[in-house]
Amino acid sequence: MVKIRGQRLGDRSATEISPCGFVRSVDFGGPESGTLPRSEAFCQKIRAGEMAESIKMLPFTLAMSMVVSTLLVVLLWGSVSHSRLLNWYVLHHLIVLWRSLKIRAYHRVQPEPEELDPWVRQYTFSAFVTGALWGGVGLFLLPSETNPLYGVTLV
Repeated sequence: MVKIRGQRLGDRSATEISPCGFVRSVDFGGPESGTLPRSEAFCQKIRAGEMAESIKMLPFTLAMSMVVSTLLVVLLWGSVSHSRLLNWYVLHHLIVLWRSLKIRAYHRVQPEPEELDPWVRQYTFSAFVTGALWGGVGLFLLPSETNPLYGVTLV
């Protein structure tokens, strides 16, 4: 089903939301008016391509996350409770391991485009968990305000 919103009556143009969720401008009439394919299979192929590209970049992202987390622990070692730092560091590495195992499972299964929804949900959830863990740095690993690393930790 195609939804039309923002319709302008004078020039017969509007903004259309395609079945895939993309927003585009549409001209209702005229020789240059074109349409996107509106099949569910087309949308699934687009989603599969997006997921494949995201999965392809994830190993590098996780490796850099491990490097930066190690650097953070080294920098904050003298300023923050060691137990807090080590708990955060171990939790971070467990999440990286979990996401790495998800990548491995994805490559082993190689889901078809129509089987992709659970994988997208898992990928999104794991990204949320990782972001929450990194966001927690500013809450739980904050050094004292007199420490020069205070501002860096907030960022």
